Amino acid sequence: MQIHFYSFLKIIPKNQISTYGDFAKFFGLPNHARYIGKLLNQNKNPDKYPCFKIVEASGFLGGFALGLEEKIKRLEKINISIKNKKIKNFSKNLWKPEFYNYFLGIPLDKKSQKKFKKLQNKIKKIIPEKIISLQNPETAHITINFLGKISLNNLKILVNKFKKLKFSKFSVKMEKIDFFGTPSSRIICFIDCKKGIKELSKLNKLLKSDEKQKFHPHITIFRIKDAKKFQKYENKIKKTLEKTSLNFEINKLRLYTAVGNIHQIPLIDFDNDEKVSVARAN
Repeated sequence: MQIHFYSFLKIIPKNQISTYGDFAKFFGLPNHARYIGKLLNQNKNPDKYPCFKIVEASGFLGGFALGLEEKIKRLEKINISIKNKKIKNFSKNLWKPEFYNYFLGIPLDKKSQKKFKKLQNKIKKIIPEKIISLQNPETAHITINFLGKISLNNLKILVNKFKKLKFSKFSVKMEKIDFFGTPSSRIICFIDCKKGIKELSKLNKLLKSDEKQKFHPHITIFRIKDAKKFQKYENKIKKTLEKTSLNFEINKLRLYTAVGNIHQIPLIDFDNDEKVSVARAN
């Protein structure tokens, strides 16, 4: 089981902080506050991943790999006031979301991510980006279950359940470009699943989806912001991408949190190993 805490650091709101304990809870790991602290101390890029925003539950600053003075300097730069190595107005500056939108998906491997990126580069040459929102290649995935809004307490229960999940590796083949929505009101352009549907459906049922919609495994390529303007580009998109094909092996499930319409933050990989490790920063 791998946790992606680096990515999560980037969504802490500007001018706000979190605690080691709460940070661990966001991953469904409430008893791992010290472990999270050790991992944050290994962060080699605090400019990109602002771990200085994580402090102790008491309001004291805790540690920082670049030293306490540097942590104070960075916190003051985002208008966090400090006195005697403790946050002033601690509760006011504390970011403490009770609920978040979560979903389980299957990420692409590195090779498929590169092919996916090339695919999107072709799209950029055809259609203006103001008409569409491209899926981030690094978080492109097949959705298995939408979990919706979950309290942090319930998230802990789900994580304990998912990390015990055992499944056999299998391969999928994604091909054929298609769309959700009618011709006059397109919503999403996606790559359809042609091989591995049976295995993906088993995973979907195993995890007891409460969704009313029929399970349709696919990978979103882009969302359509202006369906009317998109119409004149549709045939060219279909023709350009008609031979698109992605093949990859599935060996893990990933828990994501949704941020906005097209951005997803990876949280935890469930890979038939109950031991906790950290995913590398990109």
